[in-house]
Amino acid sequence: MFEISSIPKIVIVKNGKYYNHNKKLKILEDFTAFINDGYLKSPALPLAERKTMLEKIWFLNKSALDVAIGYLDTFGLELLPYRFKVAIVLAVVLSPLIGVLIWLFGPGSGPKMTVEKRAEILAKSKERIRRMKTGEAESESEHSLKPKTD
Repeated sequence: MFEISSIPKIVIVKNGKYYNHNKKLKILEDFTAFINDGYLKSPALPLAERKTMLEKIWFLNKSALDVAIGYLDTFGLELLPYRFKVAIVLAVVLSPLIGVLIWLFGPGSGPKMTVEKRAEILAKSKERIRRMKTGEAESESEHSLKPKTD
């Protein structure tokens, strides 16, 4: 019903080295011979050293930066020096973060106004509107809040 054309490629890892079978293993006897001791006839290749997490992150960041700079070059910016391209990419990538930081810790993030203070300001505003409609004079304390024009 189904026909298998070859046995999948196999790699044996032993003692910090790996053995790769270079030929396709077409019959089961070749496969078992390679697994038993036939792998010793193929060259022993060293395993790649494990990368630290910092090296992995740096590689990903460097790759992403290279892709972004390549994208900038499609807009005719290939004549710009590399550091200007890096600055453009960082400005675009970090601008949302900077916006969030300003929103969280910016000018409006100080002590919040209490409900009583808001009610007092609202009452003063309503009183001022009422006086403007009726034409009454404003008190001295309200005049002091207005900017002086000379």
